[in-house]
Amino acid sequence: MNGNHDTELPACEYFQALGNEMALIERGQGMPTFFLHGGGPGCSSWTDFALTVPHLADSRRMLLVDLLQYGRSSKVVTDQPLFRWHADHLIALMDSKGIERADFVGGSLGGSVALALSLSYPDRVGRIVLSGSTPTMQGWTPPDAEEARSGELAFNNYFAGEGPTKDKLRHLLELMEWRDGSKIPDWLLDLRFQQSAGSAELREFGAMMLRTWNHEDLFADLRRIQAPTLLLFGRHDPFGAPSYAQFLADHLADGHVHIMGGASHHLAEEHPAAYASVVRSFLDAAEPGIASVAA
Repeated sequence: MNGNHDTELPACEYFQALGNEMALIERGQGMPTFFLHGGGPGCSSWTDFALTVPHLADSRRMLLVDLLQYGRSSKVVTDQPLFRWHADHLIALMDSKGIERADFVGGSLGGSVALALSLSYPDRVGRIVLSGSTPTMQGWTPPDAEEARSGELAFNNYFAGEGPTKDKLRHLLELMEWRDGSKIPDWLLDLRFQQSAGSAELREFGAMMLRTWNHEDLFADLRRIQAPTLLLFGRHDPFGAPSYAQFLADHLADGHVHIMGGASHHLAEEHPAAYASVVRSFLDAAEPGIASVAA
């Protein structure tokens, strides 16, 4: 899926959720499954999951939603606990669509939001797959502390100084999101840059959003999450070593781990076919644990 036709940003639907507007792309048929993107500059449902559509839309009703503050959804700031704030808006979106229950696939921020949603609305959640998420700093360990510090600096510097540039963005993606930066496709870099810095308003909002984030720590509540959950992590993810994925699984009521070799933080973009295969196996398995073997 490398052609312009396959990766061109498609039209979306807009829905009102608690007074804000959320953008949604829908593909396929089957069990409703929400795909929730990460929190890096310019992330959206399409940047993070477009490459998985050919591998999952034949059996899943894929609901690719732009979280508030991202993509084509409303650019609003909040001082509320971030994960549950997003979760409340997602439930409002589910209500608008008439969806009572769904599975959730989330990368980074999106995975933490899925866990928060399962805490607040357990009857609305089937199974969860999350990658590279940090819902708590308890037990957190990066594979390489120096690499993690360099990545954090690159993230914080993106909107600083002269402001965002494509070179800054590529550097950030190479450090923090892709194991092999030479494989980052031009369409992805262009869209991420457009969605984070395509206007003065976007650049100003991005800098302000970083200052106002109120991150939560879900550690005390992890055991209450009953949804079968797969921690699908890249072996080289600077946001969390494989031991952190196992730590999270051990503190969930029904947690499972799969470690993907040769991958970093954005598995769904780096290895979309392999990623989709693991996701499909876990979500469709009669017993979730059967499909989740650590690699």
